[in-house]
Amino acid sequence: MNLQRLETFVAVAHAGSFRRAAETLHRSQSAVSKHVQQLEAELGVALFERTTRRVAITAEGRVLLNRFNAVLEELRAIPTELREHSDLRRGRVSIGAVPSISSQRLPATIAAFKRRYPGVTIELHEGFADHIYRDVQERKTDFAVGPLLDGMSEFRCEPLVTDRFVAVVPAGHALAGAAEVSLADVAGGPQLCTAAGTALRESVEEAFRRARQRFEAAIEVSHHQTLFSLVAAGLGIALLPRLCVPAGRQRRCAIVPLAPPGIAREICIVTLRGKTPTPAAQRFAQMIAAALQERPPRGRTA
Repeated sequence: MNLQRLETFVAVAHAGSFRRAAETLHRSQSAVSKHVQQLEAELGVALFERTTRRVAITAEGRVLLNRFNAVLEELRAIPTELREHSDLRRGRVSIGAVPSISSQRLPATIAAFKRRYPGVTIELHEGFADHIYRDVQERKTDFAVGPLLDGMSEFRCEPLVTDRFVAVVPAGHALAGAAEVSLADVAGGPQLCTAAGTALRESVEEAFRRARQRFEAAIEVSHHQTLFSLVAAGLGIALLPRLCVPAGRQRRCAIVPLAPPGIAREICIVTLRGKTPTPAAQRFAQMIAAALQERPPRGRTA
């Protein structure tokens, strides 16, 4: 619909007269009448009942006027809404994260963000590394928190922390009291790991290849937290990133550092090149970066 015709229609509806509407719009009365006729022809309904004494809006005209007023109210609210988004009083942030980060390190940061900015909605999408990169690429998420992957030139990856792997061993195991263990030490017992194809599994397998040690997973799982229960049950040893180890003392498990060169991954904030994050997304990413860069407490045998 032509906006000038709509403007003329609204003026007539408010004025109750073609003459007064023409005076308000600084147009000729014939131009006002023509605009209304053209709008009625376009819509296929009469918008006004015309008599020699008055002009009355029809039921169809009232529907159009109400709809126009609703749209006008929404347009008037845009500046306020934009200011509130900029001031972090409203908005939405959607992030992706690998489970090894989201399960232990993000909940406290999300809670802190919500306390400070209660009007901003947080969406958390968990997935393996390739999934969270794809969600950023498809603009399903504003950014992601996960390991640095090779061959991702369309992304901007801001390094946050080097996450070194540790050995998670049963509390009664001979290695439980060691200051550190080597991959050769770990290779001597059953190894527990996430499924083939995950970034975590690839890091472990690559480290064993470099050390010329044999890696063969006795049990594979989908979620790294399940590995702690398997280790606690005495079923083997798991190599896991330090950031995914729960803070504090571990029940029936010991957390032992790996001897150099060990295994490590770079954890990054991942964004799409050329895309400017919203103020809320920028602030949330800053809070996540600060939280991950804090030294986590070291867990020991329970």
